[in-house]
Amino acid sequence: MSVSVLGEFCIVVRKCSVQKVCRDERKFLRKIGYVDTFEEDLDFLSLGPLFGGEAMAEFEQRLGDVGLEFWEDYHCLAITHPDWLVLKATVAD
Repeated sequence: MSVSVLGEFCIVVRKCSVQKVCRDERKFLRKIGYVDTFEEDLDFLSLGPLFGGEAMAEFEQRLGDVGLEFWEDYHCLAITHPDWLVLKATVAD
């Protein structure tokens, strides 16, 4: 399975990492103050589109505040691409 990389600024979070800090994913999203659109599959939450680098940095700080670590638990993506191109994130084998 895979999730879309949503917009120019997006954060992809591993669900197994979310489970370590909060059993309920909706509660986790509220805890970090995220109320916008997201996509999910069995492995990931894709948060975005975020509106600019400052917004992405704010959510990166919030993820750290709840105990998640960059690279191990989530990754920030700042990618410019045309609307006709859909980028996906999937678990590496």
